[in-house]
Amino acid sequence: MCDVDPEDQQYHLPDYTVPEGFNYQTYLRHLTMEGLKRRYNDRADSPEILARTEHELKIIHEMGFDVYFLIVWDLCMYAKQRGIWWNVRGRALARSLPMRPASRIWTPYVTS
Repeated sequence: MCDVDPEDQQYHLPDYTVPEGFNYQTYLRHLTMEGLKRRYNDRADSPEILARTEHELKIIHEMGFDVYFLIVWDLCMYAKQRGIWWNVRGRALARSLPMRPASRIWTPYVTS
C-alpha cells in the first residue's frame, strides 16, 4: 500500500552517501573548491571568485539544497564517465553561478 500525503509541503530527496569526514554541505564545498582550481587555475583564489562562490554555497545551504546538488552532480558524472549524453536545465539553477561549472554539474557533455 502506498501512503501519500498530498498536504505534505516538505522536499523529499533520497539520502546521498558522502565520504567519511564530510556532510552534504562540506562535501559540496570540497567538490566546488576542487573544481574552481580546475576551471580557473591561478584565478581560483581571486577574492571576487571566492566571494561569489561563498555567497552561492551559502544560499544553496540555507535553502537546504546541498544534497540536491550532490545528487545532480553524481548523476551527471555517472553519465559523463559512461559516454552518455546528458543535460541539466532549470531556472532555479542560475546560469551565472561559478560553482556550477566548477563542480562539473553544468559542464556540457565532453568526452575528455
